[in-house]
Amino acid sequence: MVNDLFIITQNNFVDFFFPVRGILVVYDRKNETYYPLSGADDPEYVQGNPCWSPDWKTIVFIRAKASDYQYDTDDYFLTPEEGLEYLKTIDSFRYDLYRVSFNDGAGGIAEPLTGASNNGMSNFFPKYSPDGNWIVYCQAKSFMMLQPDSKLHIIPAGGGESRRMLCDNRIMNSWHSWSPNIRWLVSAFKRHSPFTQLFLTHIDHKGRSSPPVILSHMTAPDWAANVPEFVNIDPNAIKNIITHF
Repeated sequence: MVNDLFIITQNNFVDFFFPVRGILVVYDRKNETYYPLSGADDPEYVQGNPCWSPDWKTIVFIRAKASDYQYDTDDYFLTPEEGLEYLKTIDSFRYDLYRVSFNDGAGGIAEPLTGASNNGMSNFFPKYSPDGNWIVYCQAKSFMMLQPDSKLHIIPAGGGESRRMLCDNRIMNSWHSWSPNIRWLVSAFKRHSPFTQLFLTHIDHKGRSSPPVILSHMTAPDWAANVPEFVNIDPNAIKNIITHF
């Protein structure tokens, strides 16, 4: 994925960014080359947030009309001043969820995901459930990432009725990940702190979620915990975690 990102400052939510241009690309590990994925490579749109279906046959991603804003920079990021100047030119920037067949790298025709597109909202961060039945994603009035009004939604993977999840928090829901057994969802959001914290919720076979429980052993007073990811390995497989970079 190739994106231009804008970063700006926004009150208590520090920085947020959102892609305004970009396409999806495929990297061929054997030949060490990459090429555009047909169906998600239209320069008239910004395409991002790709997520594989469990059977590796489909990719769900975000799509919106690409920005035609012209700026004089060789960097992928704008300064806070440049970002604020850009925001004066637009009222919103909303993404729809789309699906495209991977087709062994050949791609296909992208189709909007019914219920998570053309709904007047911004839909982003899609994640398939391991059984391929559900997609959990975030929805906000506009933009993406670090949006105070961002809510967690769940929708059948083939499209349909989108439901706000019971584990949804009042302020800023963000990254999330399914457990391998499809019964748990870990997500990052703000509730008791200006920093994001990790919460765990149970999900039944009908996609209904329980109230979230904070993972207190994975949070600290002055640290943000984010981008959680379940991994299907033995707990003893991780010998060491580097905490300083």
